[in-house]
Amino acid sequence: KKRQKRKKSNWRKYFGMNLMKLFITASLLQILIFNNFYFGGYINPFYYIVFIFSIPPSTNASKQLILSFLIGLIIDLFAYAQGIHCFSTVLICYVKLLIERKKVDQENTREIINSSWSNFVSLIVPLTVIHHFSIFFLEIFSTKEFITITYHTIFSSVFTLLFIAIHKIIRTK
Repeated sequence: KKRQKRKKSNWRKYFGMNLMKLFITASLLQILIFNNFYFGGYINPFYYIVFIFSIPPSTNASKQLILSFLIGLIIDLFAYAQGIHCFSTVLICYVKLLIERKKVDQENTREIINSSWSNFVSLIVPLTVIHHFSIFFLEIFSTKEFITITYHTIFSSVFTLLFIAIHKIIRTK
């Protein structure tokens, strides 16, 4: 029994360290590189959400929400965004938790980022679009600008998904 506990705690330490490294890496990449991308005025990839997709479903829901809030807060502090990223990250984490709750009965759940490509696409695409739409809607905060918000959401989502797919490919090798 002691060996099993030891193996379990070592696994948690190892995974916790990887998650912490991803937290720091995703935050730094977003702050130093991706926040400076503006292709055509519409495209700004938000790579940092890969962290939220990498949190294992076995993690306590409140811990997931707190971690999502923290990464959003860090991005807000460096992007001078006044809470937009906090709200959007907590929103997609909450939606992710709802989806994972429904999937628990159907199959063995894994982190979204490590799931099959079909699950990856079916889960990450809507969550990314929800995240981006909430950011741009709160940023512009006008229903008159719905088309502009939609353009920003679509183009930024495509580039964010591209970078997250590259992350998934690199991680699986």
